[in-house]
Amino acid sequence: AHERLAALLAGQGAKAEAAASLKAVAQLQPGEAKPWKRYARAVEEAGEVEAAVEGWRQVLAEDAEDPHAHDELGRLLTRLGRPGEAAIHLRAVAEADPENLRRWKRLAATLQDAVDIDGEAEAWRRVLALAGGDGQAHERLAQILGAQGDKAGAAGHVRVLAEADSAKARSWRRLARLLD
Repeated sequence: AHERLAALLAGQGAKAEAAASLKAVAQLQPGEAKPWKRYARAVEEAGEVEAAVEGWRQVLAEDAEDPHAHDELGRLLTRLGRPGEAAIHLRAVAEADPENLRRWKRLAATLQDAVDIDGEAEAWRRVLALAGGDGQAHERLAQILGAQGDKAGAAGHVRVLAEADSAKARSWRRLARLLD
């Protein structure tokens, strides 16, 4: 009954009321993640991002390994400007799907926002393990290693960039010589 009411309310534009009805359904079904997923989607659609975060956390309380819930939490926490929390969930998603280049790049960018330099560098290394010629990964690793004083390591990444982009090769080679 609550689910039909939620559908009717949503159809009439009463998104917040529909979400409240879906929350009642979720609370009546302990041990089930699906109702919490419907609730989280509904409250996000109603513009209640913090409530959506709590909804996805409830999904994880029911199923700690749910990759979709981790992905949604990572996305929403990033949107809320909480990259450190987001990175925890995005790491879980990347590690669950280790061959997914896009997930590792997203994790690396989030870790950069969280100022987790070591974690970011590791994520970019995973990107390079999957796509050795990824210019973004080489460029960011060159910056990180240069800032850490590893000029030889940074120069190696700059050389790869120089070889890959003939239009900018001269500038990259000049920078690599400065780092040596």
